[in-house]
Amino acid sequence: MGSRSTYLRGGFRGLEGRALRKGDVLESGQPIGPGFFSSLLAELIPNYSHDPIPRVVLGPQDEEITEEGVATFLTADYTITQRSDWMGCLLEGPPIRHKIGPDIISDAMAFGSI
Repeated sequence: MGSRSTYLRGGFRGLEGRALRKGDVLESGQPIGPGFFSSLLAELIPNYSHDPIPRVVLGPQDEEITEEGVATFLTADYTITQRSDWMGCLLEGPPIRHKIGPDIISDAMAFGSI
């Protein structure tokens, strides 16, 4: 779709593979096509509020987190930090207790996974 995103950890794409700086100029590129975004169904467009409340469905690795950790995650406030990119968002908030440790083997992730 003509993304201009940068992958900072990999140091490529976007603007010289680095974070934007004051004075940088981004080119917008060619439009995708007439009416591409306007053709999206209105109910599929998220409601971008200042205080969103995400829906949560526990996933395949929830057994790695203590009951206290799940309760913390479901009830505490978290903020998306500046250390976010196209690969994911780093959340700031209370730590989530794990049964053994936070080093969980990575696997396939669905869009919106935490």
